[in-house]
Amino acid sequence: MSALYFGFELIATFAEAFIILYAISCLFDSKFSEKKQLFYEIVSLIIIGSLTAVFNYMETSYKDIWDVGIIGAYIIVCFLLYKGNIFLRIVIPLLIMIIILIINITTDVFISRLYDVPPEYLLQSGSSLRLLSLFITKFSFFLIIQLLIKIVRKNDYDLKSDEWSGITLLFLISAIILFVAAEIQYNKVDDNFSMIFLTSGIAAINICVFILIKKMAVKNKQLTILQVLNTQHEEQM
Repeated sequence: MSALYFGFELIATFAEAFIILYAISCLFDSKFSEKKQLFYEIVSLIIIGSLTAVFNYMETSYKDIWDVGIIGAYIIVCFLLYKGNIFLRIVIPLLIMIIILIINITTDVFISRLYDVPPEYLLQSGSSLRLLSLFITKFSFFLIIQLLIKIVRKNDYDLKSDEWSGITLLFLISAIILFVAAEIQYNKVDDNFSMIFLTSGIAAINICVFILIKKMAVKNKQLTILQVLNTQHEEQM
């Protein structure tokens, strides 16, 4: 691979890390003074960007484990450098990684169909289609992150710990399913274990959604009864 292509790959890797850390910094309050916070954020960018670049070029059967480790690194940064809801500091990095996976898979499928090339070809460094894919995915990712920041900032999420736990579990299962789907998409891994894992994950998501809906329905019913009692009390007064 030429130095030019390697430079583009490196820029794309650090651009992705920058966008993720930028989103996290916009959604949470800093723990430190402005100068210290900026220093820690730059150090985090250098460390995570470098680790991601190294893992991207590692030829190992444990690559997915390293990818999960990168997600863990972002969660650690959330807890070390920022204040806020505990569950949100887990959910936000998971949500961001889910967005990245969806964008990457969708873009690569679209380009592979458009230019009639296999999806795994777009993972090969040094091709013009690979550079096109990198540009589209990073640009789309930046736009969607801007939208995410606006949506999350405008809402006050007043949920109980069990509801937060259920939502966190949903995002975690979704991220794992997307990792498996990406593995099947790019590496043509179509074994029975992968399909069982995907099916089980989808079933688990449906069960979690059902439980959450049931809990919220009970909660809404209690709120409705409380409102009626308050209205009756006001009328009696």
